[in-house]
Amino acid sequence: MLVAIDAGHGKNTAGKQSPDGSFLEYEFNRAIALRIKKNLERCGVSVLLTAPGDADVALTTRCRAANKAKADIFVSIHSNATGDTWSPVRGWEIYISQIGGEAEKLAQEIHSASIPFLGLKDRGMKTANFYVLRKTNMPAVLIEHGFYTNQDEVLLLKGTAFRDKIAIADAKGILSFLGVAWKDDSSGDSAGRNSAYSLVNGMHIMKVPVKDFRIQYWDKPKRTTAIKNYYNCGYFANYSESGNNFTLPIGNIACEIYEENVLPIPLNYLKERGEIEGNMLKINAKSNGAQFKGKKVSTFFVYQNGMAQIEPTDFVPFDAVYAVSGAPVMRRGEDVSWVKEVLPEGWDESIALPTWHGFLGLKGDGYIYYIAMQTTTDNLFISSEAFNKLQPLGFFDVIKVDGGGSFIFDLDGENKAVTDENRRINNVGRCL
Repeated sequence: MLVAIDAGHGKNTAGKQSPDGSFLEYEFNRAIALRIKKNLERCGVSVLLTAPGDADVALTTRCRAANKAKADIFVSIHSNATGDTWSPVRGWEIYISQIGGEAEKLAQEIHSASIPFLGLKDRGMKTANFYVLRKTNMPAVLIEHGFYTNQDEVLLLKGTAFRDKIAIADAKGILSFLGVAWKDDSSGDSAGRNSAYSLVNGMHIMKVPVKDFRIQYWDKPKRTTAIKNYYNCGYFANYSESGNNFTLPIGNIACEIYEENVLPIPLNYLKERGEIEGNMLKINAKSNGAQFKGKKVSTFFVYQNGMAQIEPTDFVPFDAVYAVSGAPVMRRGEDVSWVKEVLPEGWDESIALPTWHGFLGLKGDGYIYYIAMQTTTDNLFISSEAFNKLQPLGFFDVIKVDGGGSFIFDLDGENKAVTDENRRINNVGRCL
């Protein structure tokens, strides 16, 4: 079987970039095409790239190459735009030349693999008179993977983890149409990887394979001998009702929970705000307190397929295993703006004071990093104190999780760093 993968446009195609120039469509299209190629070839399917380099390739040349090679299907990769200014328009859509036939079946398989897996708005299947759909001799589709003129979606489209996710969805849809089984990629598998601790410039850094990362509901004082290798993780609010003191999480959260260890009153609130299925709790930020209502809050996710990602959102996708919200410190390797990016998510100055703080970071190397850092400036975001310490270490995405009076980092039963109070905390990260 042979699949023609068509990376749309080229380096010199005019206008195909985000309004701020940080996103180039040709680069995205080729990055996705190469990922799809890798996924399909791993599953025994041959791939023809109709535009393998950066240069633009004429549409006639693209179609001629696919037709000459007698490809079984043709899939054109794109991302979308609405003019040259920022727009609220967003979502995923797929095009065919006409309803009916094998192209429609191919589009349906890719749609089913992508929605709701990608978490993008579903704009559905559409028909269009595109040249590459008309002039190819095999079932052909054109996929628009979100809008780079939307300020939220362009952040996703630039992210390595989200690109991996797109390529998985596209490949799975293609394979389903071809009747070929999906094979997981073992080359980047974290089996055999181990957690590692280091002390770097006064920062305690825990390097954890994705397979070993856990978030556990706690709602107990932070100091304990019941568990080892843990740190306070997500933010929370304190409550007192009927003589019971308890905490409830804020923002997005997906974590392990053991109902027999949770007081009845907070357990009822948790079930009202979210859902508990088996030993897993999931709550969406949009239904979890006024602080984040109507806002998309930066959230750290670990997905069922073993990928880790940080993205701003108001809900937990169905395929997320673990999730915790935090304030953005670094996005795609760049410093964030306190006024333009942190405050609009719902955070306030109480999270930025000089004290011990926890951070979750990604380098794209298959590990999750927990960093414990003591800051000294009045506002770690405005001063860029945390960014300046973390950026040289190779991180590209970082959020700040809970700290201050709730802060604790335990390694093998030893408190490597801890603040004086023994506060009740809501959930803990585990580095098993």
